[in-house]
This record gives sequence, structure tokens and C-alpha cells, in this order.
Amino acid sequence: MKQADQLATRMVAALRQRDSATVLALAEETLAGCSDRPQLRARVLAWIAQAHRFEGDGSASAAFEVAIEAALSAGDTEGAKDLRALIEQPLPTAQSTPAIPLPDTPLGRACAALDAGETAKGADLARQAIAEAKARGDARDIVLSLLALARVPGEAEQAIRSAHVIADTKGEKNLVTAVAHAARSASIRLPPKVF
Repeated sequence: MKQADQLATRMVAALRQRDSATVLALAEETLAGCSDRPQLRARVLAWIAQAHRFEGDGSASAAFEVAIEAALSAGDTEGAKDLRALIEQPLPTAQSTPAIPLPDTPLGRACAALDAGETAKGADLARQAIAEAKARGDARDIVLSLLALARVPGEAEQAIRSAHVIADTKGEKNLVTAVAHAARSASIRLPPKVF
């Protein structure tokens, strides 16, 4: 499976969980990996628009317009029509969004365990995901794994601050944004990142 396909799968899983921070963190790299695949690119742009919509920020409308334009450019008039209809629909509640299985990776299993309330197991799997990502030198996965670990009681402060240092060093806007959202949710103050 191509890297872009793997990232797209992770984006869909995050979107199903209404985890807009992860969707936005994966957006830039996923878009870069599908520049030669206009239909996948249009879908990725649609997922980004939906993540912005879940966030309730003002950029959702513009993001939907970009996604609609990409769908039309890719020849997907039906997809563009569906996106226009989606703009008019009320946001689904968490109960109405069907869950799909998370990827069978340490990070996916950590998130699944944490979603199921299995904190100790989730913490162990998140730590395993962090170690594996460090071994690969994958800064994005290290940050996302740290953010999963931050969901464990008592781990938020250190995990988010560690994720912040890595995301800030990497300078990837979407990673910095994901960390900022997590910090805000945990009431942790971080210095602002200037791009």
C-alpha cells in the first residue's frame, strides 16, 4: 500500500472518531503524497474541510469550496454535489457517526484501548508506538503517539510538552496545530508558534 493510501486510511479513521486534530496533522503530508492522484486529492481536501467544520472554525467554508473545485477538476461531479449537500447538513452527533476499526498498529491499538477505557493497556501501547516511531525517526508518528499518551490520566502535561518540542522543531503547521488543540483541551499553556 502506498504511503498516501496509508495516510488517507488514518485520516478516515480519525474523521470517523471526530478527531479533527489528527486529520489536520496528517493533511499536509497526505496531500503531498497524492499530488498525482486527483481523485484521492479531492477526497483528502473534503476530509480536511470536514475536520475544519468539526472544529467550528471559520475556514470550513473556504475549505469546502477548495474540495468542491478539486472534485470537479477530477471529474467527480457527483462528489462535488455531495459536498455541497454536506455543507447544508447539520453536524452529526458522535452517536450518529459509525465507528470504523483503527489501523492495526501500536498507535491504532493504543487509541482503541483508550477509547474502550483500558487506560493501562492504552498507555503501554502508546509508549510502544512512541518507541517504534523514534526508531524509524518518524517525527509525525512520535507526536501523534505522544498525543495518544496524553489521554492517559497523569500523562498529559509531559506528553503534550514533549510533543510540542518535536512539532515545533519539525515546523510542520499541522503537527503544531494538533499539539495546540491537545494542549488547549488539557488547559496546558504553550508558547505560540510563529510560521
